[in-house]
Amino acid sequence: MAVLASVVMPFQSGMPKDVAVNNWVIGGVGAGMATGDRDAIITRIRNFYTTTLPAHAGSLEFYLSPAISRVADACEIKLYDLTGHLDGSPHGSPFFESPFTPDAAGLNDPMPEEVAVCLTLEAAGREFQLVETADGVDANALVDRPRQRYTGRLYLGPFNPNIKGAATQGMARPSSTILTALRNLYRDQAELLFTDTEARAWFGVWSRVNENVRSIANVVTDDAFDTMRSRGASATVRTRTQVFVTTLVEPAA
Repeated sequence: MAVLASVVMPFQSGMPKDVAVNNWVIGGVGAGMATGDRDAIITRIRNFYTTTLPAHAGSLEFYLSPAISRVADACEIKLYDLTGHLDGSPHGSPFFESPFTPDAAGLNDPMPEEVAVCLTLEAAGREFQLVETADGVDANALVDRPRQRYTGRLYLGPFNPNIKGAATQGMARPSSTILTALRNLYRDQAELLFTDTEARAWFGVWSRVNENVRSIANVVTDDAFDTMRSRGASATVRTRTQVFVTTLVEPAA
């Protein structure tokens, strides 16, 4: 059994489109999922956001933007059963929901909501896969990209400026020590999930083309911010300034 765990964090605006979502995939879950395994999945994912990072001021939530709602139980983790839907077909409603309240932001000053830090998840065996190869299993004629099927991503954010480290050549960079702490924290929660579950569940990468979930071998970060344009704030006001006081006459065709 494979499970999709969606961490849903609405923004203060309350608009349906204003939300940050992180999708985690868990493989190796026992059929029917024991209650203890379900609770372990929720705990390990929540701990990734709430555990104080070593030698830092707070948890990941401390570095998240004040744009994210801190209203009690406004955020939640939703669990979906992917049985029979590993091809990406609709998997229906969640079978379990766990609400939570994020810790307060460490700085009441948002960065642009599009700014993110990406955790790249590499499945076991990724290094042996070709970047591109001739089309083989798809209905279309495009080249296949096997390595992509072994690669997943978590776009963390949005953030407040505390996430920034020292600028390099005048350019903003995420804190290198926070990036290291996040990689180590992901590794720790993955290892604890494996030992805490009866079925020995694990975080994975979901390939819809191959219809499977592969276990994570490496978690990777870059020393640059990423962008999630879907998280950007919608315009609420459009203002127009007239350039010419008098109306110009268009030249004759």
